[in-house]
Amino acid sequence: MAHPSATQPEVEDLEGTDRWPSRDAFEVPAIGSWTYRLMIRWGWLLMRTHFRIEIRGEEFPKSGPTVIIQNHSNGLGDAHFPMSSTRRPLRVLVKYSLLKMPLVGYVLRNIDAIPMYRKKDGVDTRQNASSFEEIDEALLDGAVIAIFPEGESLNSHRLRQLKSGMGRMLVSAYEASDMTLNPIVVPVGVTYEDRDRFRSLASAVIGEPFEVVPIIERAGTEFRIAIRAIMKESRARLEKLTIQADSEEEWRAAVGLERILPRSSAPIGMRQMEALEALRKDTGDGAERRREIIEQLGGSLRRARLSGDEVLAPAPSHLGNALPLLALSPLLALSLAVWGIPVLVSERASLRAPTPDKVVTVRLLGNFVLVPALAVLTAAVLAFTVSLAAGGAWLLASLVSVATFTWSYDLAADAVVRWRRRAIARSSGGTESIQEALRSIREAFAAAR
Repeated sequence: MAHPSATQPEVEDLEGTDRWPSRDAFEVPAIGSWTYRLMIRWGWLLMRTHFRIEIRGEEFPKSGPTVIIQNHSNGLGDAHFPMSSTRRPLRVLVKYSLLKMPLVGYVLRNIDAIPMYRKKDGVDTRQNASSFEEIDEALLDGAVIAIFPEGESLNSHRLRQLKSGMGRMLVSAYEASDMTLNPIVVPVGVTYEDRDRFRSLASAVIGEPFEVVPIIERAGTEFRIAIRAIMKESRARLEKLTIQADSEEEWRAAVGLERILPRSSAPIGMRQMEALEALRKDTGDGAERRREIIEQLGGSLRRARLSGDEVLAPAPSHLGNALPLLALSPLLALSLAVWGIPVLVSERASLRAPTPDKVVTVRLLGNFVLVPALAVLTAAVLAFTVSLAAGGAWLLASLVSVATFTWSYDLAADAVVRWRRRAIARSSGGTESIQEALRSIREAFAAAR
């Protein structure tokens, strides 16, 4: 099967940090009550507690009507990336049922989320007429709207079919403005290194924005043709920002190869796409055997939280590894006291998530409530049983832990990774084959890179 190179990045695009500058721009909009703003900040902190976040790519438009389109595979967690791509306040399109949820609905209503009514939910889709009018008004006011055009959050190894409602929305706003509005569409591709794993990398790449009016004008008066053209362009843009594997097996091989190959400064999604392109070019003798090794070795590295670069790096000393942990052990103990029970409870609750893509959503919502609730409850118990000062001290310590938890956790996790690397470097017999296999795969794919 032929694979058009247009949907894959050029290799030279992957080199250099200037090609992928940071665009992490989250700032809470100064709208809504102080309760709402506090909840938004807490949700932002929890998302960045669960994941190591990077936002990179093109510059976001500073003004004018703008529509963010993004792939969707991680429930409510995906909503973090539009907010972190721009300092401008935005409005999110969500399925109507979310607005009825006790806590999530309260937040969504406060940020003026726009409900969408889907046929699959068994509701009257004619209610979307009022939603489209609301979208028209928002874009005419120069707002930013975020939409997930795949329609629902699902696991996938490639971009799924986009719903035409996004194109109809843009054409509707253009008509409502008497053909004067020129919305800008900003594609955002999100890649999760290991989506359900705590403190794994979540990377968003902002693609090049494009104007809608030229597409509509080329279609003339046939708005149906314009909608199809907008959807085609949107899909092409999104496909350049996330991996597009033909099967789950191909996806696993590409993800495994990305861990094995030397890592460039590009975002992880771009590196995975480069690995996929290299796999598709590898059709010579021994290709099938190499794929088996890649999938097995890549899976082992993922479980150990290691990359090929880390395995082949010089082994650290035990003393250099242990000293930072010993020095900061009080902070680590405090973090465990404040976060330990909520994280464990949320992890257990996520096992009952209705679908795999909702696992992180359950964990985020669990910690959203449990971490502050447990901290306040413990402080209250100490205040009544010991002293008011003891309760206040615990509450202050909890605030410190919230601010330093990810740092202390990452410090401990990095130490574990370094010990694993040392164990591999000092091992004998079968374990040495890991380094040998890494070198052989790298040599085999050196020409393709």
